[in-house]
Amino acid sequence: MDEAAVREHARAFCEAIVAGDIDRAIDDFSNELRRNLGEVIALLPLPANDATVESVGHGGSGFDVVLRLQGETEDRAMSFTVRARSRPLLSFLRRREVEIEGEVDAEGFADHRHCRGTLGLDPLLTRTLPYAFRFVANDGAAYAFEGKKTLRDGRLLESMTVLPGLILDAAGRQVGEALLRFDLRSDLARFLRSWKLA
Repeated sequence: MDEAAVREHARAFCEAIVAGDIDRAIDDFSNELRRNLGEVIALLPLPANDATVESVGHGGSGFDVVLRLQGETEDRAMSFTVRARSRPLLSFLRRREVEIEGEVDAEGFADHRHCRGTLGLDPLLTRTLPYAFRFVANDGAAYAFEGKKTLRDGRLLESMTVLPGLILDAAGRQVGEALLRFDLRSDLARFLRSWKLA
């Protein structure tokens, strides 16, 4: 396949993505890409409203193709409910984090999915409350949420109620961002009631 043919295939891919025709878009995908189709599709900004071929050039034993895809941004509701479980006291004092387990609900992406991870609890030293948990989304692929509350002097209430975070795929690539807000009165009381000591 020469450079002109590669460019034509890339242009056809772009047209199919904008048209929302995923079956046509993946005509030229290798078997390996097809086996990991969920992860590949998750990286695309769908629905896409524009896609262009930026460049085609020789690279190694093949071609390097650079595409510019522009998607429509869409806010989705996201929440999670977890229970906390602490390790024995001496173990906790060495590593100040608790295990969390529960359910994440990200509209249209991970609807009521089991999640498990950790919550760091050393705010006096680190000035943060880091959350990290893993889950399997609707597409059957594994993802992770990583976020942290950053405690700020004079803004303690606000910093306890806002949790910015990232959604990462199994390879650690960012596929989304999240900004979660907590109702300190009801959410904190429910969370504290969920604690279990090992």
